[in-house]
Amino acid sequence: YKKINCNEIKSLFQFHFYGPHNIKNKEILNSDMFFFHKTVDHSIAIKKMLEMDFLMLIHTEEETSEEVLTGKLFDYIYVRKPIIVISIGNTEAGELVKKKKIGFNFDLNLVDLKKELFEIQRQDLQINNLSETDYKNYSRDYQNLKFLEILNE
Repeated sequence: YKKINCNEIKSLFQFHFYGPHNIKNKEILNSDMFFFHKTVDHSIAIKKMLEMDFLMLIHTEEETSEEVLTGKLFDYIYVRKPIIVISIGNTEAGELVKKKKIGFNFDLNLVDLKKELFEIQRQDLQINNLSETDYKNYSRDYQNLKFLEILNE
C-alpha cells in the first residue's frame, strides 16, 4: 500500500478484490483506491473480469512464490485482459505472462511499483497475442479436463 499510495495513482487506478481477505490494515480497508467485495459465483466473476481494464494477481510470500500458478490465471487469460502479476520473488504465473506477452510481471524486489503503474497507464495494450487454440487451452474447462485425464491414468 505504501508503495503506491499517492494521489496520481489513485486518480488512475481502482483495485477491486472479490472473495475473502485477511487485510487488517485500516488504511487499506478505508482507502478510496481499494474496494473489497464479497465472493461471487464464477459466471459473475467472469462478467466482472470483462468489465476491468487489467486483471491482477498478487503473491507477496517470497518463500512460496515459485510455486504459484493459480487457476484464476487461466480465467484471466481466457477473458483476454492484460494481466498484472505482482510478487516478491519469481512466480510461474509471472513467467507465463511475460513469456506469452499478455501483461506485466513485477517482482517488488526489483522494481518501483509506482513507476511501473504509471508506465502501464501510458500504454495502449491490447492482448491478442495468443491464437484461438491457446485461448481455449487456457480455459478452466480445458484445464479441468486435462487434470481429469491425469487422475484417470
